[in-house]
Amino acid sequence: MADGKGLANVEGNAEFIHKYLRRVSVDQRKRSFLKAITWRILGIIVLGALVWFFTGNLEQTSAITIIFNSIRLILYYFHERFWDRIKWGKVKTVD
Repeated sequence: MADGKGLANVEGNAEFIHKYLRRVSVDQRKRSFLKAITWRILGIIVLGALVWFFTGNLEQTSAITIIFNSIRLILYYFHERFWDRIKWGKVKTVD
């Protein structure tokens, strides 16, 4: 390390880590939307099973599940975007 290469390597690694963390720590709108869809698919399965169990009626099960999960999908997307704007709890990066 007496030749100065060690320090340059540390600085290079720090820059790489900084760029990597900056790239992976920001959710894009597409990612938030996809997360919302996959979360709702799970919700659809659970709610559909519960409604079917209690009603035994496919028409009611379908209507309740579709309406409820459509509303939840929209709310979840905006909830994610709102929290993405809040700086509390995020690690600041140095440019």
